[in-house]
Amino acid sequence: MKKLVCEKDIAKLVNEGKKVCYVTEDTLVTPSAKDAARTAGIEISYGEEPKVCCEAPAAAPAPVAPAACAAPAACAAPAAEIPAEISSDMIYQVLKNLADKGLLGDMFATAAPASDAPYCYEQDATGLKVVRGNTVRMDEFFEGNPRVKYQELIDKNSSNISSGLLVIDHDTYEWTQNYDENDYVIEGTFVVTINGKKYTANAGDCIFIPNGATVVMGSKDHCCKVFYNTYPSNWADLMEG
Repeated sequence: MKKLVCEKDIAKLVNEGKKVCYVTEDTLVTPSAKDAARTAGIEISYGEEPKVCCEAPAAAPAPVAPAACAAPAACAAPAAEIPAEISSDMIYQVLKNLADKGLLGDMFATAAPASDAPYCYEQDATGLKVVRGNTVRMDEFFEGNPRVKYQELIDKNSSNISSGLLVIDHDTYEWTQNYDENDYVIEGTFVVTINGKKYTANAGDCIFIPNGATVVMGSKDHCCKVFYNTYPSNWADLMEG
């Protein structure tokens, strides 16, 4: 079974003050974990975490009396470091987090995402959000595999329910749920296998997959598009953890 990195793992790294999440090639990073990492500014790096060599600390230098300052203005504390380059995505994430917490009031009743955002949407100050479906850009669910794509449209930063789109084209993959999930088949054929038994859902059908289940999901013979809603049954525990 592949190792799974979820949103709880990203939150732990944030609490530890770390900026990089090291994963191996056989590690699966959930969509919510990717969103949480992007929001927190944590880089997901494939490879082993570099080992830190512990050396005996050098002896502390003898204290030196400070020289008198002839020009007090020149001795002011240095300004805080500013990143060499601020991307539009960084600005978007900051404004989004402030808006989600209600700190911008009505200033951004309609939120315009950055040019490289995965979709366009409108959002009311109350939290109501309208995603424009014809603007959604799908991302690879597993890096290097373009046959399984997804895009999370409503994330857990603004709602207890995570919703999005999943597209599978002539492929299958195994997955262990750490949340309850409802899937609605928009088009194509969606096949879910559990305990060796296959269940096939066609366009217009809905499937519920319980938390903790290990399933194989796939597209039977052509591309299928699924709208999903996920909700961890232990959501309160995850937030506290």
